[in-house]
Amino acid sequence: YLVVDPGPPLSDRIQSRVHSMVEQGWPDEVRTLMQSVPVDAPGWLASGYNVMRQHVMGELLREEAIERVVIETRQYAKRQRTWFRHQLSDGIVTRISPGEPHAFEQARAWMDALESDVS
Repeated sequence: YLVVDPGPPLSDRIQSRVHSMVEQGWPDEVRTLMQSVPVDAPGWLASGYNVMRQHVMGELLREEAIERVVIETRQYAKRQRTWFRHQLSDGIVTRISPGEPHAFEQARAWMDALESDVS
């Protein structure tokens, strides 16, 4: 298995993505959903939607909502990384962090080994 772990840059990418989603109309999407989706619908449990709903209802300022969504998403990503780390033994997993100097070479070596196993 090849696991690509984005490492430290992930936090910045999450923040950038949340800001982008808000700029591209996420609050408007939530406002539209609020007209037809019941408050207790499971969809509101999707990452960030309940927080954005609170913002649309005036309970949170825009920046507060963004900050909360970023924090929740970082926490979720951390849980995912922890889960992956404990699922597969190191002997069958190659972990790569894209920010490391030799990440591309590591990925290429993994792919070459996989191709030779298949042939």
